[in-house]
Amino acid sequence: MARTFYCSLYSQDHIDPNSVSLLLDAIPSSARASPRIQSAMTAPISFVDLLEASKRCPRRSSPGLDGLPYQILH
Repeated sequence: MARTFYCSLYSQDHIDPNSVSLLLDAIPSSARASPRIQSAMTAPISFVDLLEASKRCPRRSSPGLDGLPYQILH
């Protein structure tokens, strides 16, 4: 049952490129991220990134959906 749910959740949907363009064109330039920030936001996430992010989380936390608490990463 869980497998079916996640397969459905993460399956690709058709995206209409024209609709995307219209949506993006409606964003005022004052609200757009700079090219540097855009690049950082679309860069691949590395294991080091995950470890750095986990350091900002409380060590004593409830496990997430994967069942692993942050304490294990430390």
